[in-house]
Amino acid sequence: PTALLACRAFVQALAKTWLPSAATRWPTTGAGRSYMASPLCSVSASSERPKGKGIVEVQPRVTIHSVNEIDVKAQTFEMDLQVELQWKDLGWLERMEQPDWMAAAKELGWQEQMRKTCWHPGLVLRNCKEKRDDAEVWFRVDRKEEVHDAQDRRIYFIARVHAVFRTKYRLHKFPFDMQWLTVRMGSSFEFVRFVRQGVSNLAEKPDFLDRAAFILEEYRPPDYVCVEAKPADKAASSSAIRYQDLNIKVAVQRNHWYYLMNVFLIDFALVGSSLFVLLVPPAQFEDRMGLSLTLLLTAVAFKELVNTYLPQISYSTILDKYVLAGFIMQVLVVVQNAVAKVEAGEHDILAFSDTMGFPLLFAYLVGYHLYFLCEAWRATREDAEYWVRKAGERSFEGQDRKEAYRWHRVHDVPPLEKEEEEEDVDNEDEREYGHYFRPSPPPPPSPARDSREPAAQQRPYEPAAGVVGSFFVIGDWGYDTELHEVACRHRRRCVLLPRCQQAIADTMRAEARRRGNVRFVLNVGDNFYPQGVHGVDDPQWTEKWSDVYHGMDHMQWYSVYGNHDYEAPDWRCGCLSDPKQCHQVQKHGARHRNTSWYMPSTYYHARPLPGVNIEVVALDMNAADASKSCPWLVQSEGCSPAQCLRTLAEREVASARMLRERVAANRGGNLLVVSHYPTDFLLGRRPGGIDTIGLLRSHETRISYFGGHRHATAAHESGYAGTASIAPNRNWLTGGGGGWACDGQQGFLVGEIMADGRAVNVETVLIDDARCCTDP
Repeated sequence: PTALLACRAFVQALAKTWLPSAATRWPTTGAGRSYMASPLCSVSASSERPKGKGIVEVQPRVTIHSVNEIDVKAQTFEMDLQVELQWKDLGWLERMEQPDWMAAAKELGWQEQMRKTCWHPGLVLRNCKEKRDDAEVWFRVDRKEEVHDAQDRRIYFIARVHAVFRTKYRLHKFPFDMQWLTVRMGSSFEFVRFVRQGVSNLAEKPDFLDRAAFILEEYRPPDYVCVEAKPADKAASSSAIRYQDLNIKVAVQRNHWYYLMNVFLIDFALVGSSLFVLLVPPAQFEDRMGLSLTLLLTAVAFKELVNTYLPQISYSTILDKYVLAGFIMQVLVVVQNAVAKVEAGEHDILAFSDTMGFPLLFAYLVGYHLYFLCEAWRATREDAEYWVRKAGERSFEGQDRKEAYRWHRVHDVPPLEKEEEEEDVDNEDEREYGHYFRPSPPPPPSPARDSREPAAQQRPYEPAAGVVGSFFVIGDWGYDTELHEVACRHRRRCVLLPRCQQAIADTMRAEARRRGNVRFVLNVGDNFYPQGVHGVDDPQWTEKWSDVYHGMDHMQWYSVYGNHDYEAPDWRCGCLSDPKQCHQVQKHGARHRNTSWYMPSTYYHARPLPGVNIEVVALDMNAADASKSCPWLVQSEGCSPAQCLRTLAEREVASARMLRERVAANRGGNLLVVSHYPTDFLLGRRPGGIDTIGLLRSHETRISYFGGHRHATAAHESGYAGTASIAPNRNWLTGGGGGWACDGQQGFLVGEIMADGRAVNVETVLIDDARCCTDP
C-alpha cells in the first residue's frame, strides 16, 4: 500500500504537467448513452399559410461559421451557423406592392414589416440544448430585374443561430476517432418540404463551411459537410405528424498526437521498463520482484488517474485495449520472476526461463505495438474514407461514388470532362481527373504589419528621366455597408471599418493629383462585395465605384473577375461559356465620371499606352479556388456544379494559352499580368498542360504580376505577401482595397512606366490601421 500511494502521488504530480483539466480536453462520463429529448430552440413563424399552396417547397442553404466547443462528457457541441431558406409565394409578392403595405414598411422599416406580416417556415432546432445569443433574422426578396420571369421571384428568410447542440458520439476508435456533429432542424409546419433546386437530393452541392474559424486544438478543422432531409420520428410530435427534418452534419477528426505523446508514450515507458527487470540475477529475488511490482503498481496508478478523465462507456476503445495489453505484459513479467526463482533456487545461475523469457516477452512487446499501430492507421483511414463515402452514397443517388466523395471535400472539386490529353502522371486520380483536383494551396500566416508610412505624402513629384506615365493597382475593394453592419453587430468588433475604402480612394486621388501622369488602373477583382452586380444598371456601379473613385479622370480600369464577382446574381457568367453573358463584361467601355471600365472578356490582353512596348494581360484563374465560387453560383436555377466547374476550368485553360502566346510574342518586351489569385495559388497547376508559374518566370520577357484574394497589400520581397517567387521577375499582393477584411495592411500600389515599356519603382501606398482595421 505504501508503494502504491507513493506511485500514485508521483503520477499525479506528472499529470498536473502533462494532462489537461477534464473541462478543457478530456471527456469523462456518459459518452455512450443515448440522450433524453432536448428542449426545442426555435425562430417564431407566422401561422398564415401561403395562399393557394399545398406542399411548400423550401430550398435551404447552410453556412457554418464556427464550431467553438466539443464536450464529449456532456455529449454537446457549440456551433454558429446561418440558415437561408427560399421559397416562392407570388401572392405575398403582389401584396408587398400594395400602397398600404409599402406605407407601413416605410413607417416601421422594411425588415420589421416583413417580420410582422410575412409567412416563413420557422426553424425548430430539435437537438438544441441552449442558445448562446438571440437569433438574428432578416428577409430579402428577388427584384424583378434579377430574374428572367417575374413568376420565378423568391422570398429569402435568413437566420443566424449560435447555440449548443446535443449529439451522440462514437468512441470505439478513441483517440483516433472522427465524430459527426449533427444539427437536426426542421420546420414548424407539416406542409413544408425541403428541396434543393426543385429535387429532393439535398446534397447536390456542398454548403459553405468557414474552416478558418475552427479554433479547437483537440480536433482538426472539418473537411466534410453532409446535408440530408428525412421525415422526423413520430414520437417527436405530440400529434404524430411526421414533420420533415434537415440534418446538417460536420465531420471532425480528433488530433491524436496529444494522446500519443502524453498517454501512449508514458504507458510504453512503464511497460518497456518492466522487461529489463529480467537482467537482475534470479538469486536477488526480492529486488527483482520489488522492481516488477513497483512498475506494475505505477502503471495501475497511472491508469486509475487517466480513467478519471476518459469517457466511462460500456465498450472498449483502442486506448483501453492498448493499456490492457500493457498490463498483461507486466503480469507475465511478475509470473516469470516467480518461475525463475523456483528454477534457480538458491544458486546464482541463469535460469532457463530467463534465457527464453526475455526474447518471448520482447517479441510480445513489439508484436502488440505493431498491431496497435496498424489499428490506429486503419481507424483514421476508415473514418476519413468510409463515413464520407457513406454520406456521398446516401446523398448522391445514382451518381458515381468517387465523384460524390470528392464533391464533399471542401478543398477539392468534382470531376470534369477532359477535353484534351494531360501529361502522364503516376497517380491514378491525377490520370483520371487531371490537374483540376489538386487542392488550393493553404493561405500563409497573416502578414505582419508594414512599418513604412501609411499614406502618400504631399511632396513634389519629380519623375525620373524617361518616365512616360504612372499606374495604380488595387483589388478586393467593393465594400458593402449592409453586410459589414451585420458582421459588426454579431462579432461586436468590426473586421473592417466602413471608412477604409473611402480612405484608400482619397489617397489614390491625392496621389494622382500629385503625380499628374497616372494613366490607368489595374484592378485584380472582387470588385463588388458580397455577390457581384445584378446587371449593367445596378446601383453598385455608382455607389461602390464611380462615387468612391471620382476625380481620377480619363483612367481606364483594366479589370478581372474575382471569386465574389462570380456569384448568384451573375450566375450566367459562371455557368455559360460565353463571356458576353457576364454583367461586368457587358459594362466594358462604359464611363462614369470620366472613368472608364475596361473588361472586353474575363481574360484578354491590351496595350494601355499607345506607342509604348508594354502590354496588360488579364487572366481568369478562378478555377484555382472553385470551392469559393461554385457553391454560390449553383444556387441559381439553370446552373449545375458541373457547368460551373467546367466553365471556370475552360477559362483557366484559355487564360494559360493566352499567357503563353503573349510571353512568346513579347520577347524582350514587358508584360503587366493581372489575376485575382496570387502566385502561390498557381503552384502545381498545369491548365491544359501549361506550366503557368514557369511562364511567369520567363528570362526573355520582363513580367510584373499582380494578384489579390488575400486582403493585404505587400510586395513579395517584403515577406508579408506570402506569395511564391517568380524570379527573375517580380510579383505583388494587392488585395487590401478595403472591401472585405484585414489580413494585413490595406492600400494600393503605384508604379512608373519608362519609355521602353519597363515598369519601375512599384511601391506600396499603405493606409494607417486606425482608419481601416482597428475599432474606434
